[in-house]
Amino acid sequence: MSCGTIPVVMADGWIWPFKSVIDWKNVAVNLPEAMANQTDQVLRSITPEKRCEMRRNVVDVYRKYISSGLGVIAGLVENMEHEATAALRS
Repeated sequence: MSCGTIPVVMADGWIWPFKSVIDWKNVAVNLPEAMANQTDQVLRSITPEKRCEMRRNVVDVYRKYISSGLGVIAGLVENMEHEATAALRS
């Protein structure tokens, strides 16, 4: 991720980290396990513009939340704050 590699996850029920603060659909490709045989087709369908945008997003997410212990802690706190705020509003 530090170099802009777009994660591709093929796992049903995968729970994304920091899901309240990271819009993972703009950072990674998430495929249901049943679509594993279509991986090449799905990846080739991503336009060059979208791929560049996703790579930039991957690097941003890496730098902000993953590259250091402090980033991970900040991400956890930010995620909990966001979820707590959402829970209070409902």
